[in-house]
Amino acid sequence: MTFSAVADTCRNPYDLSRHAGGSSGGAAAAVAAGMLPFADGSDSGGSLRYPAAFCNVVGLRPSPGRVASGRLDNGWTAHGVLGPMARTSDDVAYALAAMAGPDPMAPLSIAEDPAVFASLTPRHPGSVRIGWSVDAGGVPISAEVAAVHARTRDTLAAAGYDIVDLDLELADAEAAWETVEMYNFFASYRGEAAAHPDLMRPDLLRNVRQGERITATELTDALRTRTEVFRRTERLFADVDVIIAPATPVVAPPAEVEWVERVGDTVYDRYFRWQMLANRFTVTAHPVVVTPAGFHEDLPVGMQVVGRHRGEAELLAITSGIEAVRGLTARSPRD
Repeated sequence: MTFSAVADTCRNPYDLSRHAGGSSGGAAAAVAAGMLPFADGSDSGGSLRYPAAFCNVVGLRPSPGRVASGRLDNGWTAHGVLGPMARTSDDVAYALAAMAGPDPMAPLSIAEDPAVFASLTPRHPGSVRIGWSVDAGGVPISAEVAAVHARTRDTLAAAGYDIVDLDLELADAEAAWETVEMYNFFASYRGEAAAHPDLMRPDLLRNVRQGERITATELTDALRTRTEVFRRTERLFADVDVIIAPATPVVAPPAEVEWVERVGDTVYDRYFRWQMLANRFTVTAHPVVVTPAGFHEDLPVGMQVVGRHRGEAELLAITSGIEAVRGLTARSPRD
């Protein structure tokens, strides 16, 4: 957890006046500070990816089923997944080798030997073609993050990566994500909302109530869109090996700012609106590695590297190679 009514906010080890992102902010901060070699968490709206980006570590949102889910309410959902976080892609792969594997109680779990993740061979720049997106198809990005992202592209191109511009069609993923996410909140917390609404956070209760009002037509449309977005994204990999987009729209916010209400001229009315860089890729159901892109005034900036469906081994080999070229994973809060 990053924000708690019981304890203080989890602060960013690179700047204690900033927070570490959420919801797995504690995991990212601990890994970045050297307290843990790796950690794990769940991700439906960027809970592994935003903290990793803010804390200069590596987080993986795997393909659904790569890590078996113990969900009690809906074991068939592809929305929320479990994954690892560590200081490098190599360490993430080691953690994934321990976490992944089939489970007869998890109907989406993938029946493949996870030992392949324990021995990555980094992909060299000349063997990788990158599809480049400046904003994941239209998400507002701050000038600070956009500048770091642009410099990263130049550095990767100079290192020998073949980079092509992509115009991603992901705008329709936002409404689909919201419908599925709110439905899952209702499925998971309807009992608590009925019995003890006064004990729930207002934003959590609001999500449950919104999920309760979703119609069959709305859910059907969201699931259809999710399928279309998956297929649309998978087709892109006929021409590229990975897709790169910014991981967050801003650098780590001040510790007292629980969620960002404005990016540029865009104003947000809900906490999850500023997470759409992550949410759009959640709907694709493709694996995503967040790895360091650079720094803005000593604050980390991350990038999302998206791979083929169930292609975590190839994806992590590529991000391992990128990390070797960039050298950013070696930087710690003490530097």
